[in-house]
Amino acid sequence: MKNHGVAASFLLPVMRTIVRKGLRWDSFCMMAAIDANLLHQEDARIPEVEYERIVQAAAAFTGDDAFGLHQGQGMNPSDLGVPGYVMLHSKTLGKALEAYQTYNLIVCSNFNATSRQTGVDGRGNRLFASFFRA
Repeated sequence: MKNHGVAASFLLPVMRTIVRKGLRWDSFCMMAAIDANLLHQEDARIPEVEYERIVQAAAAFTGDDAFGLHQGQGMNPSDLGVPGYVMLHSKTLGKALEAYQTYNLIVCSNFNATSRQTGVDGRGNRLFASFFRA
């Protein structure tokens, strides 16, 4: 499969996390050599290695070694685009993970998740383990 990178919209959660920490997005873009206009180009894509570099730069800029974790805590399902909305409308977590696996390839050709059922809880709900890979 051809690698198309990630949607530039993946920068929105990075921007929100930086701004939530009281820092300036434009200062970060200058420091990390990012074209801030990428956010306004709806079809723009970023190579995965560039996105990873940006997230690492954000961790350094904010002084937050757990930047990715904190970014994830503040994400909205809409940040994932089509896969996020499909996940929101899934009846179960298992179906949401299946939807993510299926539709994530629309947004990103290399970051995906796999999951497997690990058991059943006391109420009969299936338990899953998820693994993200690049």
